[in-house]
Amino acid sequence: MAMTIRRIIPTKEEGFVLKKAQGEFIRNGVTDIKCPRCGKNLVYEYGENWEMTHCSDIECISLVLRGI
Repeated sequence: MAMTIRRIIPTKEEGFVLKKAQGEFIRNGVTDIKCPRCGKNLVYEYGENWEMTHCSDIECISLVLRGI
C-alpha cells in the first residue's frame, strides 16, 4: 500500500511566488497571485512577530516568517 505525503513546505520557486504575493499584500492589501500548486487564492496573515502567507486550502502550501 502506497502512502502519499503532502508537502506543505514550499520549494525554492514556490517560495519566490509566496514572497512576491506577501509583498503585494503589504503594499496593496490584496494580491492577484494564485497558489502555484492548486490555483486557489493566497491568504496573508500577520501577528506581533510573525507573518504567514498560505493557500486558502491551508494543507496545500504555506510560508511562515518569524522574528524575535
